[in-house]
Amino acid sequence: MHVKALALALPFLLAIGCQACSATPAPKIATEDAIETLREETVALTYKGKVYCSGVWVGPSTILTAAHCTDPDLAGEDGRFGFAMYGDVAPEGIKTQYASLLRRDEVKDLAILTVDFVLPAHPYARIGGTVVSGQKVDIVGHTSGYPFTYTPGWVSGTRKMKGPDAVKGEFVQVWSGAWGGNSGGGAFDEFGRLVGICSFKGPTMTFFVSAPEVRAYLKG
Repeated sequence: MHVKALALALPFLLAIGCQACSATPAPKIATEDAIETLREETVALTYKGKVYCSGVWVGPSTILTAAHCTDPDLAGEDGRFGFAMYGDVAPEGIKTQYASLLRRDEVKDLAILTVDFVLPAHPYARIGGTVVSGQKVDIVGHTSGYPFTYTPGWVSGTRKMKGPDAVKGEFVQVWSGAWGGNSGGGAFDEFGRLVGICSFKGPTMTFFVSAPEVRAYLKG
């Protein structure tokens, strides 16, 4: 892990309590505007020139993703993970940059990546609260490898359960078209706040690590 990357990331992680985790609702935004903003808050994780997972900016240089998206065999030779910002994925190729793994939790299925260089200004996600059954959510990720795909979803419920392998905790069950490359990407409420990180799927449903779990993980 790069010491410089850790030094850059820590101030933003410490600020989570007063910024990203604010309980004050943001102004409600229209879906058309939300989609573009959410795409800018999302990154594509890449390996050997292909998109394989998603991530969400939670600070100017900090990416939140799923732990299973940071398996060592997906890292480059220097141990860092490739990512591309919105606008850097095009039919003619992907502009790949690299982020260092700050920490990961295989039980919660969450991980933090950080960059140690200056990036263009971009929005980053605010953490939302709990969701209710029947609530609509907006999801952006890289479904089946198609970059920055948008799909709506509806919350079926929130449950504490065991997922695949060692994964367990509180998850939001969502009926949506999110699968494959959506892992590590976000589900957002009507105010554009992050309410879940995509972890695993079942038939016609996808499970997201809940916002309370995300908040606790970011606070460390």
